[in-house]
Amino acid sequence: MTVEIAVSLDHRHCMGSSVSELAGDCPGEKQWFRHWLETRLESKALVLLGKRTHQAMHVYGLKLRERYPQSRWVVLSRQGPGIAQSLEAGFHEGFEQALILGGLSVFEEALSLGVVDRVWIARIATPRSGDLIFPMEYLQRFRLQNIEEKDAFTVEIYVKFE
Repeated sequence: MTVEIAVSLDHRHCMGSSVSELAGDCPGEKQWFRHWLETRLESKALVLLGKRTHQAMHVYGLKLRERYPQSRWVVLSRQGPGIAQSLEAGFHEGFEQALILGGLSVFEEALSLGVVDRVWIARIATPRSGDLIFPMEYLQRFRLQNIEEKDAFTVEIYVKFE
């Protein structure tokens, strides 16, 4: 099973704020993310995300579940299920890919377990005033495969060393 992370960061690796939700600081990046996600949901995908990320995606997430019923969404919590258990169950059920959408503690857990194969970072130019800093030290296990220049942001693609 291929496991991918997609995250939006500013120049100081800030994802956002633990206090308030971001209000679409880069519309082009949001459109890119939606295309990235929907393309992967067309095949059978396991989607793992934390409670706050799930809440932030509320209406959009409901539409995706309806449009792509072959994919499964798992909202992770401290009470379970965890990432390792969810990935193992998904593997046994025939899922070929897993998409990890956040938040910070979900990313940290997945990266610390070493289960992530690819990290997609949409790097926006607009600085964010937040306290959620992506753990870039985990990317030492990855190599930068490609940088795609977009109109108002770039996409960095990292793949795990074999």
